[in-house]
Amino acid sequence: SPLRKKRCLMSLFILHVTEYCHAESVGGTERYVLDLIRELEGSGSRNAIVWMTRQREEPFEAGGVRILPLPTAAMRVDAPPAELEASVLRLLEKEKPDLLHFHTFGRSESLVARTARRCGVPYVFTYHSPAWSCRRGDLLAWGRAACDGQVRALRCSACKLHEHLGGGPPLFHLLLAWASIPVGWLFAKDSNLNRRRRIAFVADTEHFRQDLEEFLASCRVIIACAQWSVSVLQRNGAPALAIRLCPQGVSSRLEGAFQGSDKDVSAPANKRFVIGYVGRLTPVKGVDILVEGFHALSAPDARLRIYGWTEHQS
Repeated sequence: SPLRKKRCLMSLFILHVTEYCHAESVGGTERYVLDLIRELEGSGSRNAIVWMTRQREEPFEAGGVRILPLPTAAMRVDAPPAELEASVLRLLEKEKPDLLHFHTFGRSESLVARTARRCGVPYVFTYHSPAWSCRRGDLLAWGRAACDGQVRALRCSACKLHEHLGGGPPLFHLLLAWASIPVGWLFAKDSNLNRRRRIAFVADTEHFRQDLEEFLASCRVIIACAQWSVSVLQRNGAPALAIRLCPQGVSSRLEGAFQGSDKDVSAPANKRFVIGYVGRLTPVKGVDILVEGFHALSAPDARLRIYGWTEHQS
């Protein structure tokens, strides 16, 4: 019952684990986590953010939320920092959370989950983005076709090479990735990250695959934000019974503001069809695909409006 659920929430202390934090930047995941915390606190639970970062070390507060930094690797496929496990143990011992809620995934997050599980702390996961499992970040095989999403060391490494080297025949990149395997395993523990990434990328992808499957298999609840996410999660080891489809959209409060309106919402007289995009201007968002698709149309009354920013400028 709603009353029982509220009572359960009132007894929970939840740590939200994320690479993206509102204290540093403004984006979808940052906003989602902050709004979720405010909604949960309205039901009586306590919350804090565990920020996977290399920028801060000491806890602080931002937007009325406690931020607890943990060290993380530079890239999601990199091995976790040597000091991370001890840092997680200290944090769990001090904070004594009832639940961890992961909003990003990488090998560092996998170690956090593994350590929490060993300490008897359950965790859940919201799969916000294909970048949490796809090395390219866009879930497009060879940058063109929708991928099935299953992480495979050779295929995913070759696809990432295809992106890094600016395209070309997929077979060439598959052969290049395959040829790198014997030498790459020798450099899998190389302390020189730049050299290891150039040589041991297939080994890194395989370690990432293993960590992702272990992470998903032990997750109590996995929240998929879109229908396509369900099959991707299952192909990577998520138990079907653990997945909850929770599509994102306009909040019920905003939707209610438009109900009963007597304003005319019919098309304007000029019948111009406008597509709008607001967000970061990065390849992972697919803006280039939107532009390419728009140019392929023969619709003189259609318009495309793009408003956005890069990582370094508005």
